[in-house]
Amino acid sequence: MNNLIEKDEPLHVYFKDEQTDDTTIELLEEIAAGIPCRFRLCKSWSELSSAIAEHPASIMFSINMVNKHGSTVSEFMLMLETLIKYTELHTKPTIGVDIEITTPISTIKQLQKNKISALIPDANTLGIEESKLAIRSVLESRLYWPKHIINKLPGNESKTVHKDVQLTLRQQEVFDLIAKRGLSNKQIAKVLKISESTVKIHVSAILKTLCVRNRTQLALTKL
Repeated sequence: MNNLIEKDEPLHVYFKDEQTDDTTIELLEEIAAGIPCRFRLCKSWSELSSAIAEHPASIMFSINMVNKHGSTVSEFMLMLETLIKYTELHTKPTIGVDIEITTPISTIKQLQKNKISALIPDANTLGIEESKLAIRSVLESRLYWPKHIINKLPGNESKTVHKDVQLTLRQQEVFDLIAKRGLSNKQIAKVLKISESTVKIHVSAILKTLCVRNRTQLALTKL
C-alpha cells in the first residue's frame, strides 16, 4: 500500500492494479497538494480491505480491476459493498470509477445500474484535466457523469432530438437532473421537492416524448 500524502485529512482510496504507472501517482499528488485530503493507492483486495478499515471518504477504482478479476460490474460491486458492509462504516464512501477511451458504452450502462457516483476519465487516454475535474467532484461528494466523455466511447448511440421536440418546464428540470447530474428518481424528488411517484410520471413522459427506451439513452440524448 502506498500512502501518497501523510496528514490528518479525509482519506480517499484509489484501487488500481499492479501496473499502476507514474502518471497516476503524479496526478494524485498534484490534486492532493491543493485539496485538504490524503490519497492511498491500493493494488490488491487485502490492501483495499485495510484501507476501508480507516473509514475513507471515497473509493475510486480502475475499470480494469473489474476486467482483471473476470467478473461483471455487478459482481465486482457486490464484493466491494460486502467489504464496506462488514467494516461497519458510519458513513458510506463515495464511489468513483476510472474509465478509459476504450471502455465500451455497455460497461457504462452497467455502472449506471450500480451505486457509482462518478466516472473518472483516465488521465493517459482522456486527458489529465478531465481526470482532475472528475476526481475533484468525487472529493466533494458530487455526482459526475460527463456526457462529452461518454459520447466518445465505443458503441455509443447518443441521439440528437429534433429542435421541435418540446418538454414542459418541469420535464426539462427532470431531464437536466438525469442527463447532467445522473440523479436517481429519489434524488430528483428531493431536489425538486416533489414525490418520487411524480418523478416517475415525468420520466415516463420524457422517455415517450424523446422516443428513447430507458434512462441510459435519455442521459445520452442531446437537446
